[in-house]
Amino acid sequence: MDRIEAWSRELFSFDVRPFLEERVFAPGEFILREGSFPQHLYFLTQGRAKIYTTHKNGKVSLLNFPAAPDLIGDMELLEVRLVLERFVVRDAAAHITPRQLDALEQLLDEMKQAIGQKDLGGYSRCNQQLHQVIYSACSNRSAAELLCSVKARISRFDLKTILLPGRDRQSLAEHAALCQALREGDPERAEALAAAHVEGIQEVLEQYSTLLL
Repeated sequence: MDRIEAWSRELFSFDVRPFLEERVFAPGEFILREGSFPQHLYFLTQGRAKIYTTHKNGKVSLLNFPAAPDLIGDMELLEVRLVLERFVVRDAAAHITPRQLDALEQLLDEMKQAIGQKDLGGYSRCNQQLHQVIYSACSNRSAAELLCSVKARISRFDLKTILLPGRDRQSLAEHAALCQALREGDPERAEALAAAHVEGIQEVLEQYSTLLL
């Protein structure tokens, strides 16, 4: 258990020890069945696991073969992010400052320039900074910090989806609309746009699962 606690301190920005529970699975036993929603985030501390998906035509594709130490269920963290993102962005719309709004406009300009230069790495960095500015405007610091922690765990999804043709410009348009809603002080619209953005990432990952995961 000491080793598990040490790993948890490296992975999360808050103390998760009260939520830890050690479980042992037999060889061949299902940790989570396809189509079911996980109630926990599993952290593999020993052994290996297989993650696969079944297509409509019955074909089975192996998505990953994680080995300890590794997380299982991080895909489902997108659902957690969706809930937190809606709350944090809605709150941020009511508290964001003119200086933070100006910072968002500057980052949007840099994101647009990065796309023009085909610098997807630079685009992703500006994207991360833009979200940090929005989260910093939230008055509920616990929720904002938790969202930052969750988003950090699944940042690889953002980095992979942005590689798809046309996704960079679509992402820029989504962020521009969100920043406009924040500038107008419209919490309902800001929340809806933030939710649509995360749901869009989920749809892309589902559509291109064998390519991206």
